[in-house]
Amino acid sequence: MKLKGRQLAMIFSLLLSFQSTMAVARAEAIEIPPAPPMFSYGEFYDAADTKDKTKKIFSYNPESVYTVYCRPGYLTDIALYPGDQVLYIAAGDTAQWMVDSSTAQDTPHIYVKPLKTDAQTNLIVNTDRHRYHVLLMAVDWYNPIIIWEYRTEEEIAQYEADNRAQKQLPLPRNSKSRYEVRVQGKATPGWLPRDVWDDGKNTYIHLGDTQKELPILFALQEKGRTAPVQYKREGEYFIVNGILDRARLQSAQGEKVDIVRQGNRKGGAS
Repeated sequence: MKLKGRQLAMIFSLLLSFQSTMAVARAEAIEIPPAPPMFSYGEFYDAADTKDKTKKIFSYNPESVYTVYCRPGYLTDIALYPGDQVLYIAAGDTAQWMVDSSTAQDTPHIYVKPLKTDAQTNLIVNTDRHRYHVLLMAVDWYNPIIIWEYRTEEEIAQYEADNRAQKQLPLPRNSKSRYEVRVQGKATPGWLPRDVWDDGKNTYIHLGDTQKELPILFALQEKGRTAPVQYKREGEYFIVNGILDRARLQSAQGEKVDIVRQGNRKGGAS
């Protein structure tokens, strides 16, 4: 059966509408966590706004290029991140520019001086932790001191540190039920749960040593049969959405540990 152009267009429109609806549904079902601070795309920064100042403070971005103004007969001092080790320094034009370096009080400094008026070149400095791209301009004034602030970099480091600390925090314990942990077999696994509890909504399993391996959690059914159960890991914890009556932790080596809910504590959920 041949379809006419109008029919094909209608079918194509319905398909697009269906895909759009499904995409929205999927998007609504996914929780997107807050994004960490990130460096912006590289930009050009200019020190011309500090013509009458002794120093210029740039916001560090490894992808940006910074214009610095120098003057023949004068040194411009470019201070880098304290504690960094300079690995590489190069200028595009070494015939018309003098470049030197030293370290003072654990802070590396790069010293630049034009040997000719109106000279221009670029400077690249790599350290063990940072990289800098600088445009050097010879004019009739100069920037005596150039330094950087590392606010975005510090925010990223703090974000990562907070995430690590959050994963290491113990989960709040509000036990509603009693649980028995039973090792199946002679060997006791290192990840043997230290504690199991629920809060009436979720079940929490605090594992032992999780450095070498992690077991897989199953719901335990009749006659020893197992079924997959959805759970998430938070550091040393397995968190199940719901109350587990019987469950089994099993490793790739065949180690098995059963978890059995014994009953409710006083005032607990059924």
